[in-house]
Amino acid sequence: MTAALKQLSSFIRHSLRPEILFNSSLTDRDFENWKNFVKEKTGQLQMFLIDRNTNSAAPPSARNMQSIFRIVTILSDCVRKYKLSELWTGRPDREQVRLFYRYTCSKLEDVLAPFYFHPLYKGVPISLFALPDVKMQLKVGRGQLANYFAAVHDTPLSEVLDHTFSDYLRKKSLTWADYRFLESVVKHTLELKDLDSDKLADLLIALNFRVPEFFVYYVNRWIAQIQETSDVRQQIEYILTQKQRLSYIMITGIVERSGGKISVADELSKYLDEQYVYLKRVLKLQRSTVKDQELQRSARRFPVGLSVPQLGLFIRLQIERGILQKDHKAQLFSFFADHFYTSNAMYVSADNLQKKSTDVDFSTAQKLKGELIGMINWLNLNFNLSNYS
Repeated sequence: MTAALKQLSSFIRHSLRPEILFNSSLTDRDFENWKNFVKEKTGQLQMFLIDRNTNSAAPPSARNMQSIFRIVTILSDCVRKYKLSELWTGRPDREQVRLFYRYTCSKLEDVLAPFYFHPLYKGVPISLFALPDVKMQLKVGRGQLANYFAAVHDTPLSEVLDHTFSDYLRKKSLTWADYRFLESVVKHTLELKDLDSDKLADLLIALNFRVPEFFVYYVNRWIAQIQETSDVRQQIEYILTQKQRLSYIMITGIVERSGGKISVADELSKYLDEQYVYLKRVLKLQRSTVKDQELQRSARRFPVGLSVPQLGLFIRLQIERGILQKDHKAQLFSFFADHFYTSNAMYVSADNLQKKSTDVDFSTAQKLKGELIGMINWLNLNFNLSNYS
């Protein structure tokens, strides 16, 4: 802690306490000394911070800089609390006292102002003195977005953005990182041309819009797209496409990634990875089911020494001769297709088998005739039927 900061801290925590000042008779000279002391010490502290931050020979440590930022903010909040104390209600010079409390807060903010956009400052809370002005700026940004969406093209994400701004505005405390984040959202959104939901969603990912409502919105979009097809392979292909698209957005990210914190792009990427693993398991299970079904079918099917056209014609012969009933023709062909296969066709289609039974070429008929003659010769040989017609 610097000498100026120590002196400021001691002055604020002891000399400016309402319990001390209330019983004191403050003169114009006292107020002038108060003002001059605060002006001098805040000026010294600001020059120290600027010098240390720009002096490459003696760069400040991150921990030391953040510590000073936070102490000054705490002192500002402390003075604001003094200003609002009910003890001042009965004093005739209460307005003058409160005016000098306000002046003290203002000078403390002057110390911090040059560092509002310093990387080490983004996690520092906004002082209660500066918070009303910051929230007013956020309300202006919220209004600009509302007018933009109304004039250009309203999207489902406009509600997500509006709810987000509303949530931040309701918070009792904000950090400068919160303010810079929301300010960046307004700036880049208003710069979008030919606005649509996809462009806005990609922008919010690039801005690391870490809001649960946005994550749910994006995931629901993916789910709706995936459910448009029942083909698991197409679903996997879509997941991989979105993964590649997300990687491109991450590469072109607008804001720096916060160390130690998972970004919204990381969260969405993790979701895609989980979906990919799940769908691969579903696909494996489907393939296993199909294989089991094929094995079950193979276990109750038998080979025949005929081609598919010959088998179709052979079934038709039996139907035409009345051996098999014509009334159940379709079921008959289905039965043969389910229970028999040929050397060239492991699985026979019932429709194809029936079609081949009527769409007969000469060679098929000739070959089947040879098989039938062979059957007759076998009967003649084994049952002495040669002399019987």
